[in-house]
Amino acid sequence: MAEEKNTVDYTIRNIPKDVDVTLSHLSILTGTPKSVIIRDKIIEMFTDQIKTFGMLSPLVDALDQVIAQHLGGIEVIKESLDDHYGTKWNIEMCKLLDIQGHDDLQHILVKNTPYLTIRADQVLKNMLAVPKASSLWFALFAEIAFSDEETVKKAWDNIFRKPSPARYYSFYSHINELRRQRQMPPLQSWEYNQQDDFGHTRLFKPDDYDYGAWRIEITLAPEVAADTETGPGITFPDLPERLFNAQQEKGYGCAVQNEQGGTEAGFRFVNGRTEFDVYSNGVSEERNETKPGIVMTAVATQVKNWLAVRQR
Repeated sequence: MAEEKNTVDYTIRNIPKDVDVTLSHLSILTGTPKSVIIRDKIIEMFTDQIKTFGMLSPLVDALDQVIAQHLGGIEVIKESLDDHYGTKWNIEMCKLLDIQGHDDLQHILVKNTPYLTIRADQVLKNMLAVPKASSLWFALFAEIAFSDEETVKKAWDNIFRKPSPARYYSFYSHINELRRQRQMPPLQSWEYNQQDDFGHTRLFKPDDYDYGAWRIEITLAPEVAADTETGPGITFPDLPERLFNAQQEKGYGCAVQNEQGGTEAGFRFVNGRTEFDVYSNGVSEERNETKPGIVMTAVATQVKNWLAVRQR
């Protein structure tokens, strides 16, 4: 029985004449048929380096088994995922990290081996099996995590983006966890602190909040707090793409008279402290131009102005 041919034939039409002239010149200079030049260029441009290396590398197989043992001795899936999404992500990854061939992938895999189990804990907990070549993708993720901020942003935009605020938060949390292993500064913060004469302001994301929802806590200095237990509340700053809410049942939320004589939602201090939530409104958090630092500064300014009026 004849062995099945593992190639495919193409017929290509409508090649521009100037391109054909260049191919003819290259053919003469190199002594290579034009069809071979075209074939080799197609192979060079469209070979999925990550897929091929993941299928053939004994080191990838061995490290997949290490990950499986780390996760409790689960099995490794023998077949690799093969669809157009996987090809797209692999090609984008090669462009992003300037991967030219298997030597580059081997170097990345060896260099980031110490971080494979950390990545496994991030994304494979409670899984029944390890997908084939997971170790290679985990090493590539670590390589991204240890790159500059622009590379990490491109990785999110072009490879890892999902239409979910929680996935954006999870992505950067995983990146920062890996960066801490190398004593590298985080690229995205989930907590902001500001100290002023009147006290301390903290903006942070509680663990049970979706990304795009934040909590603000303000603690007044003792000498300031003594003079804030009575009187009107404070209006929230008017910021684009931000919405504030203070819980009235805790005593922090209240109605405040505005300059037009009407009322609007505001906040007050109880025993020298207040807290309220702020949300991204009408736009996803990562695209919100009113960054958390801007929100903190605006809230602090509202408190300062309120205190200044009371001291007149």
